[in-house]
Amino acid sequence: MLRPARRSNGYRDYSEDEIRLTAEIRVLTSLGLTTQETRPFLDCLRAGHNVGDDCPESLAAYQHKIDGLDGLISQLTSTRDVLVEQLHTAAPRVPVLPNRGDAPDAARRRRSAR
Repeated sequence: MLRPARRSNGYRDYSEDEIRLTAEIRVLTSLGLTTQETRPFLDCLRAGHNVGDDCPESLAAYQHKIDGLDGLISQLTSTRDVLVEQLHTAAPRVPVLPNRGDAPDAARRRRSAR
């Protein structure tokens, strides 16, 4: 994506524009976008826009990521619902069900109090 010049000592020499692009990549990857998904934002900056999401392609990239997250949330919610059902089905068959750090005796007392 970035191809900085090399100094005679081998160190990379980043221009101000490349530093700005690098900052944009860091922000976007911290939000979960892959480096490939940052391309529309970088192209927007390279086209002279002040902000990487001033272009329609950038907005489409946001929406694509949001759609993917929505799908993942839905899948995780479904998996969680199945696990909760499994827990509720199995719990009555188990004589002791410790509850998050409780000693087994405390869990047993809670169950017998129900």
